[in-house]
Parts: sequence; C-alpha cells; structure tokens
Amino acid sequence: MSKKRDRRNFTEEQKAAILRRHLVDKVPVSDLCDKPPPAECILQLADAVHGELGASPGGTLGELTRADVYLACPPSMIAGTCAEVRCTRTVAAQYDLAAVKVPGFSSFDFKVVETRKASAEDRQNALTLFEMNYRQGNRAYLEKSLGTLKYLALAEHQGTPAGFALGERQVMDLPRQPSQVVELAGICCIAPQFRRRGLFSMLEALAIGAAKVPEHQRRLTCGRVAHPAARRTFAWNPTVVPKPGVRPTPWQQEIGQAIADAYGVHAFDPDTFICVGSGEPIGYPIIEVDVQPEEWDVFRQVNRDRGDTLLAIVWVPDAPPGW
Repeated sequence: MSKKRDRRNFTEEQKAAILRRHLVDKVPVSDLCDKPPPAECILQLADAVHGELGASPGGTLGELTRADVYLACPPSMIAGTCAEVRCTRTVAAQYDLAAVKVPGFSSFDFKVVETRKASAEDRQNALTLFEMNYRQGNRAYLEKSLGTLKYLALAEHQGTPAGFALGERQVMDLPRQPSQVVELAGICCIAPQFRRRGLFSMLEALAIGAAKVPEHQRRLTCGRVAHPAARRTFAWNPTVVPKPGVRPTPWQQEIGQAIADAYGVHAFDPDTFICVGSGEPIGYPIIEVDVQPEEWDVFRQVNRDRGDTLLAIVWVPDAPPGW
C-alpha cells in the first residue's frame, strides 16, 4: 500500500518562478521535479485548466500555449495546495478568457528600448507608473536607474500605460567566476488595474532578455528588493543569498559587492547585503504585503527612510562548486 502524499502549500511567487524556469528558460521538467516547490504539480495544474479550455495536456488551444493560460490565471486560482489537481469547469471559469483568447497578452502592446534612447514620452510613462506604485516616489532614484540599466520594457493597454521594467543581461568577470552571465533585474511597476496578470514577470523577462548575450550553462540572477513579498521571487531557490540568520561567506560577499557596484549603489554592506541608500527614501510601496513575520528577518536593518534596499542573488540552474 502506497504512503499517502503529504499536502504542501507554496506561495504564488514560488509557483510563478518554477513555471518561468520551465516555460521561459526551457528547463526540462525532469530537472525541476525533484526540487522544491514540486514543479510536476504546478505543471499538472496548468495542463488541467488548459485542457478545460479545449486543448489536450501539453498541447495548444489554437495558437494559445499553456504559458499564456497560466499567465492569465488569477492568483486565487493557483494559491494553496496543488498535490491533487481537481480540474473542473468552475476552475476554468475563473480565467479571464478575453485575456487568454490569443497568445502573448493580445490586449497589451509591448516594446523594449535602450534607456539612453528612451523618448520623453517613454520616460514620462515610467514616471507616472512609478508614482502610482510608490508614495513619495523619489524621481531622482528612477532617473538614476534609467541611467544605470540598459533596457526599458513598457506595456500599454489601449493607449494606457500598464507597466514598465528595467533590466539587462551582461557578461561580467566576477570573483572566481570569469566571463559569467549576469542578469540584473531593475525596478518594475504595474498600474493597479493591470496587476495579477503576469505583467511583472513578462516585462522583466523582456528587459533582461533584450541583450544578445551568448548562451551560458549557468547564470547569476540578481535584484534589489524592498519587502519580503518581492524577495520571494528569489527565496525559493536554495542558492539564494542572503538567507535569514546566515552570514554570507567571503566569496559570496565579494560577488555581492561586484553586483552592487554594477547597480551603482551608494554603499553596500557585505555582511547583510543591504544596498545603503543616499539618505532619501526611494518611496513607500502602495501595495498590501501579506507575509509571515519571519520573512522580515533579513530586512531588519533595511532603512527605508534612508533609501535602503536588499540585494538578492541566485544561481540558475545551480551554483558553482564551493558556493
């Protein structure tokens, strides 16, 4: 008699991250299933709901792919346990079918520009979205970010700015890791009415993927985060630094410093991975952050009033020996 499988719960960010690895990064399911969270369950869920919309598991609905179905899914649809997938018409009905009728977010217009070539209108749209997402948004911080990261991805919905993201991918000589592919994710802001549609991940992927960088078997993905909910996009990965209660090793500190320098931060604390601000707040996120108290541990010394952020780095698909 087989042992009953324990039911497990995973955050929306964990599920989105693992799906991105399969659907965007093309990591085989066989390489994901033995790593938390259980990718096989999430992929079953995507297949099941996709099937309810009229396609066979793993297939397409017209030109609609499973990725498009997933990205149109509201967070409430995939929240909670997925150990046992129960696909019903009720579940499928929770999708915004207008948003998934054709692939690629057909109701949105996307473009990616080099930040140095961004038009005055592009910059103004980014600023407008920034101020929608942050109270007391610091315009100087956004302008500096536009001058630091190479690509700006923008989305519009029927002429209305829907979101933007900054990012780039480059090859860096890191300590003990020469010619390393590094992904630098920058600030991303989504208009409130367009949240929970997958735009955040889509825009970051567009900005980071705009650079034509040679293929590499391993890459370092980095971001500066302001609160635990944002850190969850990194926390699922066992290679993440920093971890609560764990002091980064000297090598991790050296790489953290190199990445902080690439971001052009005012100062960097290698013990905590805090990017020390310039003395003025970046702004205060206008978003409800539903997290557990222990998730704040690595943020205890982050001073938002000073403009601090927390640097997070992860290796994909795995860390180099000795990490």
